[in-house]
Amino acid sequence: MEKPMNNQEGTIFGFSVEGLLNWTNVLYLASVAAALFFSVALWRLSAISSENKDRQLERYKTDARERISQAEAAARQAQEASSLANERAKTLELETEKAKLETERLKAKLAWRVLTQPQHQMLLASLSQRTGTATIAHVANDPESLYLAIQIANIFSEAKWTIGFQSLTLSGAIYFGISVPNSKSEDAPLIESALQSSGIPFGKNAIPPTAMMTGNGGISEDSAVLFVGTKPQ
Repeated sequence: MEKPMNNQEGTIFGFSVEGLLNWTNVLYLASVAAALFFSVALWRLSAISSENKDRQLERYKTDARERISQAEAAARQAQEASSLANERAKTLELETEKAKLETERLKAKLAWRVLTQPQHQMLLASLSQRTGTATIAHVANDPESLYLAIQIANIFSEAKWTIGFQSLTLSGAIYFGISVPNSKSEDAPLIESALQSSGIPFGKNAIPPTAMMTGNGGISEDSAVLFVGTKPQ
């Protein structure tokens, strides 16, 4: 009885054992070569991927350092701007304070003289000890001097004194402050005492030469005179 062809001695499925062994060796070597190739390829691809990741990480670090540097520069600029703003604010505050002081100085310098209520009451009480006669004079064309002279004249009138009122145009001279010139009148000492007790500063200098005099009341060696000069500077 004949054996099947695939069972013939020295063959497998019709192929010789030697041939199959050769093909097996070839395939094995090919698989080993393929495994080696793919291993190398995998290693190389992993290295390239790692290098790419390293480059990306370095770029990220570089970008981060640049952003941090920019942020720090912006913070320094902001701090410098804030410092400059604070210095400017302090300068403006000092300038404002100086302006206020200068304004107050000018207000005090330009403000008209006004008797306080205590000065008014003390002067009235002193003059009311007895009646007398006096001439209240002021510098002509000087509204501030006129204003103070009117205040004083009203107090003399309230104290029942007989008063005259004169406007004097001085001849080539300026007189500052209040004066009660020396005179033979017995009323002059009382006027001086009343001014002193009221805290109103005055002098006793003679009135400068007068170019023109208008008003009522006489000014002579025998008359008591209270002269209101220009406001002291």
